Amino acid sequence: MATPLGSEYNFQGLKELVARLRSADGCPWDQEQTHSSLRNALLEECHEVLNALDAGDTGNLLEELGDLLVQVVFHCQIAEDLGEFDTSAMFRTIISKLIRRHPHVFGNTTAKHAREVEENWEKIKATERSRNSSPLDSVPKSLPSLSFAHAISQRAARNGLRFPQQDEFSLINEITRRTEKEPTHTTSLGEVEFGTLLFKLIQMARGSGIDAESALRKTNSRFQNCFDSLTRDLKSSGRTVSDLSDAEHENFWKQVLI
Repeated sequence: MATPLGSEYNFQGLKELVARLRSADGCPWDQEQTHSSLRNALLEECHEVLNALDAGDTGNLLEELGDLLVQVVFHCQIAEDLGEFDTSAMFRTIISKLIRRHPHVFGNTTAKHAREVEENWEKIKATERSRNSSPLDSVPKSLPSLSFAHAISQRAARNGLRFPQQDEFSLINEITRRTEKEPTHTTSLGEVEFGTLLFKLIQMARGSGIDAESALRKTNSRFQNCFDSLTRDLKSSGRTVSDLSDAEHENFWKQVLI
């Protein structure tokens, strides 16, 4: 089946469609877009994909991946229009990188386990970096703080950093006790202690193969669903959340903090 442009429903067809939208007789909105103006749209589409993954909704994932691909193609088209690079250059760059970083598939290096692959990957990246750069330089600082903490600690671990072996729960309890001694208002010391607690929790999650950002999104969703259900039920009986008894409050938190 062909698109109105005569191309197949594939990457080339999408590329031609976006080029048409950006052409002189195309869409005024699409013509005005720049790399900067599409930043928020790119971020939103990434999160839509994550939501579909968290929900295990493959039908929605199919659609959201398409929306994300549109953003990639759009940026490629803008780059072509500006003479920055063309799509073939993008493919050459990424294909060359993947081949270079998989010597156990395309070269003579061996890697029997995923851990060995990660170690080789980091060694190859180290040879690609400039002399004064850090392994953490390429981690985007625009990531949400939980994701950023996960990424930099994972990158550091792959580059040989050993994390403290102290019992995690005893350390967390120690930090919690120190934090609880702080005044109600947050002080600098309180922020440091609380930040350390969060960072340690993220290391625990990473060690268990859990993505902290995804885990928190799911808990946020559970809280929102429980709270929305609670307020609907209360509204039907002419009550508000402030009217809840201690036992009803406790029951609510049991649903959320399972």
